[in-house]
Amino acid sequence: GPLSFTMDEAGPVTVEIFTVTGRKVRTLQNGDLSAGLHDMAWDGRDEGGRRLPGGIYFYRIQMPDQRKVVKIRLAP
Repeated sequence: GPLSFTMDEAGPVTVEIFTVTGRKVRTLQNGDLSAGLHDMAWDGRDEGGRRLPGGIYFYRIQMPDQRKVVKIRLAP
């Protein structure tokens, strides 16, 4: 899926969801993960469990050796 990434080695990872205006709405991962492929799902809700409106969002993944920002579309 759109929230998949591969880590060459184990280490701390942060995965966060942002609106197009840069407001953080959800943290999906904040801690160590093992090496290999990771696939994460976002249910379209914010930290408080509220459903967010459809549209464009960004997820930012920060790993020890790289940082990646990916645009995703949330269906209404």
